Amino acid sequence: MKIKTGRRVASALGGAALALGITLGTAGTANAWTADWETVDDGHGVGIYNGPSSTSGKHGFHDLYTPDEVYLICWIRGEDIANQGNVWYRTSEVYYYRIGSYNLWGNYYVYGAYVDNYYAFHHRLDECKS
Repeated sequence: MKIKTGRRVASALGGAALALGITLGTAGTANAWTADWETVDDGHGVGIYNGPSSTSGKHGFHDLYTPDEVYLICWIRGEDIANQGNVWYRTSEVYYYRIGSYNLWGNYYVYGAYVDNYYAFHHRLDECKS
């Protein structure tokens, strides 16, 4: 329960910051109401990158796997990896369940095909404004 409570508090604080227009990096955000947590799908590790490209450099000390989560802000066009599409998600927070509930804060990007096979792109996220 302690882990879930901590993540909920962090999520509420992150949502409040977005609602007030405070960004956690230099890039802008989409409408705050579209942002949401997404559990990483099984099958492929998800790298955390500086930009919407696999050559932009990685952050974090591990790739994300189920049941890890990312806080999705908006989507942006970027590198098309292995002809799977070019949609990347901007994220302000990642949550590692597998290694003891570690949060990584910042303005990062994750590849949509590996996060949720573009579910959030098709159903709820806005395109990034900048």
